[in-house]
Amino acid sequence: DLTPRRVHLPPQLSPDLALLEFAPNTFTTWYEPYRKDDEKGKLVAVVGYGYTFRPEGGALKQVQNSDGVRRAGFNRVSVVTDWQLRMDFDAPGAPDAYQDGGPVEKECIIAGHDSGGPSLIRDTDGKWKVAGIHEALADGVTYGGRFYDVRVSRFISWLDSVMGRDTASVWYSSVRCTSFESLPGAAPRTMWTPRRLLAFFSRTASE
Repeated sequence: DLTPRRVHLPPQLSPDLALLEFAPNTFTTWYEPYRKDDEKGKLVAVVGYGYTFRPEGGALKQVQNSDGVRRAGFNRVSVVTDWQLRMDFDAPGAPDAYQDGGPVEKECIIAGHDSGGPSLIRDTDGKWKVAGIHEALADGVTYGGRFYDVRVSRFISWLDSVMGRDTASVWYSSVRCTSFESLPGAAPRTMWTPRRLLAFFSRTASE
């Protein structure tokens, strides 16, 4: 059962972020949060369950019924704001929206139904950690398009306070959660709905 026991929201209501508390042993594999504030310029692995697109006639066309499969690519954090990590989809000959040096190998962009997925940074200990949670597309799925993630490091103090200890382990599970529709205030699984609860951070309930 992937229905959370509790849903915790940050004190700031703007970010598309929630902390979900599940029953013990609900998940078996986890990713830690990225706690540093040096995200700008870092290579990230972009993961999601959304639609895939294919080049067609100089544009990108959505492949129907292609969501629901976990896929990943890479990008570079081009802009860091207080609450967001921002990236663009560079391609040879396409506008470099953020002037960050052009595409990386296997560069990608998020699409519909990718929201809530993670962007992972490989930390100095060699582990991939959650630096961002996919939030929005700025220009649609297009060459040169931009997309935004919620910046996890901005919320470390809040995450730790909810976990109830100073050095809490807060985790992200890559398991797809289909139970959002049953949560109070949650919208159906649609593209970029601000009221959706976008993060699968979870704590193991002790009671």
